[in-house]
Amino acid sequence: MSSVRKRLVFVLTVTGFLGLALLGLVLFGLPLLDSGLARHAKADTAASFSLQSAIQQAKPGDTVLIPAGTYAGPFVLSKPIRLQGTGNVQLTGDEALMDKPILSVQTEGAQIDNLSLLDRRSGPEPVALLVRGNDNQLSAIRIAANGIALKLDNSRRNRIEGMQIEGAQTRFSRTIGFEDRGNGIELWNSHDNTIENSSIAGVQDGVYLENSNSTRLSGNRVSDSRYAFHLMYAVGTSLQDNESDGNVTGAMIMETDNTRVENNRFLKSSAHVHSQGVLLFEAKHTRISGNRLQGNRVGLYVEQSSDNEITNNQISHNYVGVQLIDAARNVLHRNDILSNVVQAQANASADNRIYENYWDDHAGIDLTGNGRSGLPYRADPFFLTLSESYPPFQLFFHSPGMQVVEALFQADTANWMTDKSPLLHPLQPLAADRHAGQFGLLLFSGVLFLLGAIPFFIHFRSIKKE
Repeated sequence: MSSVRKRLVFVLTVTGFLGLALLGLVLFGLPLLDSGLARHAKADTAASFSLQSAIQQAKPGDTVLIPAGTYAGPFVLSKPIRLQGTGNVQLTGDEALMDKPILSVQTEGAQIDNLSLLDRRSGPEPVALLVRGNDNQLSAIRIAANGIALKLDNSRRNRIEGMQIEGAQTRFSRTIGFEDRGNGIELWNSHDNTIENSSIAGVQDGVYLENSNSTRLSGNRVSDSRYAFHLMYAVGTSLQDNESDGNVTGAMIMETDNTRVENNRFLKSSAHVHSQGVLLFEAKHTRISGNRLQGNRVGLYVEQSSDNEITNNQISHNYVGVQLIDAARNVLHRNDILSNVVQAQANASADNRIYENYWDDHAGIDLTGNGRSGLPYRADPFFLTLSESYPPFQLFFHSPGMQVVEALFQADTANWMTDKSPLLHPLQPLAADRHAGQFGLLLFSGVLFLLGAIPFFIHFRSIKKE
């Protein structure tokens, strides 16, 4: 090969390697470099971005895009614009300004979404997010707060959805009593608002309503709090498709009118002496329908309440299924009441209509073939009355001696809760949790049996050795 040809091959080879290196830089190096520059630019933008200035400069209808970063409040939104976080945007509170919310919405028609608020100020009073205005929309907002996470004050027709709220107990890993926590969402004198598809944990009350009418609560979940849903002096509230899990009480409905409690799950309110799945106190015209009340100390508690309808619920695996105290003109019909330690009790509550419920401990007889028993079901209050006065007697539940004592006090049954036409078959399939509960009970019984058999086994071995 001539020297000229060799030089040409060398030049072409070097050119090929340079081209390949340049191609690799274009495909891989420049994107990495560009992303690094982009990250730096975003960081510079967040560092130099003034949220309050951007709010003040925006015109009604504008969208303010907030760069990722942490911003110290307080902030005030006083015009109908949209605040939207891009990436991880966190607003924080000032410890020195206890009376100033991190973000105040004082306008109508604003939108806020994709933000986080972190409020470490102590006590139940500080407010992280305050709304004083109508027709605003809040969505995908995450709040961790010691005090009140979100408060609506004299506000109408606001829509709250996709909130994630954590209280002091959950977020900051401290054991704080309910009295030192704030509410998750609090409404005061605010009407026609909607709260849906939100998650709330570790607060005082999940949703607290006072003097607030026509509130719609749908698809929310509250856990590890005092009351999941607390209604005071409210008219026309709708609770649908919500879940309460592990709270002191699921729904505390007090001095209300025309409340709808439908298709909710009230589970595991049993850790406190006053725990209930649903409590009605001085409530009127409430409709409780299609709910599942399971694993509570008292499934449904009704006191000094009248003209309420309780229908098509599954009330199971509670210590007390249904308890009526000084309640009148209520209707309890077509419910499945099963596997409760005490199915039901009524005190000073004779004027109620109770019919066509299924009681799984009732030995009924169908004389006409219509699926109803010809024998009434009577809820004996003896055991519950005795165990409330003397709690150690709970150990004797269903013991032969207790059944004999109960029989001695059954002369006056006129004031017992009585279902004159109980159903012989349940209205709906049992919840899946029932089988899990039965398995746990079976396992526990098996362990007790084995422990009880040990002394007999030891005695038998000693006899055999002799």
